[in-house]
Amino acid sequence: MLGALGAPFNTVRPGGVLELRWTDFEMRKGVVVGSLEIEWREAQSALSAVAPLGNYRLHIVGAGGAVRLQLDTLRGPLHLQGSGTLKNGHLSFKGLASSDPEMRPALNGLIGVLGPRSGDNALLVLEK
Repeated sequence: MLGALGAPFNTVRPGGVLELRWTDFEMRKGVVVGSLEIEWREAQSALSAVAPLGNYRLHIVGAGGAVRLQLDTLRGPLHLQGSGTLKNGHLSFKGLASSDPEMRPALNGLIGVLGPRSGDNALLVLEK
């Protein structure tokens, strides 16, 4: 399903297990209220021989017209972190992809696809 969102998801071709948890989560007519956590466990990508890449959590909190997003790495050699908002149909997300120093050679290609480079890292930027 993520591949349908376009770049970088259709290139990365993610795999693994998604687990969802929510508290009074409701989405109606463009308004999100409540809390939703999406945990991506044993994450994989067709672009990397490193498997698993790690475990990640996306925390989504809605209050009226604004939604806050927080992405964190729980464990693993690929580190993803960032935050953003979804307001009036406009997504703004900024973050960073990096790796454990000893895993940089193995994850260099994947990190390069995730976003523009900043040294050994990639900037995660989604604006829609």
